[in-house]
Amino acid sequence: MKKILFYLLIFVGIAFIGSCDDNEDPAGRRDGIVPAVTNFSPSFFDLLVLEDAYVEFTIDLENKTGVDAVVIEGSYKDDLQRIEIIRVTSFPAVIRITAAEAAQKFGMSLDNLELGDMFTFEAVVVKGDQRTRSNAVVKPNIACSSDLEGVYSLTASGSGGGGLGISEPWTSKIESVTITSKDGGITYSIKPALGGIMVDFYSAYGATLVEGEFQDICGTISNPVINDGWNKVEIYTGEVDDETGVITISFENAWGDKGDMVLTPAG
Repeated sequence: MKKILFYLLIFVGIAFIGSCDDNEDPAGRRDGIVPAVTNFSPSFFDLLVLEDAYVEFTIDLENKTGVDAVVIEGSYKDDLQRIEIIRVTSFPAVIRITAAEAAQKFGMSLDNLELGDMFTFEAVVVKGDQRTRSNAVVKPNIACSSDLEGVYSLTASGSGGGGLGISEPWTSKIESVTITSKDGGITYSIKPALGGIMVDFYSAYGATLVEGEFQDICGTISNPVINDGWNKVEIYTGEVDDETGVITISFENAWGDKGDMVLTPAG
């Protein structure tokens, strides 16, 4: 079996999944009860040793007064089933979810888990008849191990300019570009995410070097979170050469500015 790893991607924001239960406070803030989710270690399941694999994190409450329990609810592939996984009554609480438990809760065996599957774990505070849903959501996804963090040299070429009369092809060479892991692997930040094309074409309009995020899913660059300064960049794809560590990325924004980047590990 190919070595595949789960990774945890944490979303903490202001958008919450609602509920039709009148006794549930989906924002988790009415009584000042906002669970904190910290200390992820390990942050993935190794499918080569699934019988022993687990993920672990800590749940704590700033205000514990009157709290009966915190329930960790799980969904699979974003189906919003919200099945109870674990219930804890003392805090801080170390939550350990094994790969076997996660699969069993949804009526599966470990062999059913496939690349790209996603679990969602939410913390729900129970206080009497009131349930407050946390805005801290843990989303384990299935992916291969990844280690792209480091310093790279970048060369790029492309075209665009929105009719500004800039000569083509556009080229760029940057000696030092840092790629940083945001979750111990899988999700990375990069600047410049677009090789500097926006500054070269649109500096007169206030363009700056674009910072963004991408994921390395088994050697494939995908799931970008990049804004060129005006619009979300929808096309951002590439791959990682396992032998050399060279990353190639192709991008195109809504205005037709596009390019190909080659990132070579420094040293």
